[in-house]
Amino acid sequence: MIVLTPNEQQYQELNGYQNGMFRLEFAIDGSGRYFANLSILEYEPFKEVWDKLNELERIEFTPHPESEN
Repeated sequence: MIVLTPNEQQYQELNGYQNGMFRLEFAIDGSGRYFANLSILEYEPFKEVWDKLNELERIEFTPHPESEN
């Protein structure tokens, strides 16, 4: 699955962006990289930052390893 990942500057600028009650927060994949799903580029509450989000690098998502119990 392809996801969006920010560099440090993009992370600082976009993480925590808020529009009303909607807040953008990047998650962390299994390799420790911040990411957002591509669907964020169509999410209306973040319309004001779509151009900036579209500049993020597209990478292959790395799942978290399953914990051993």
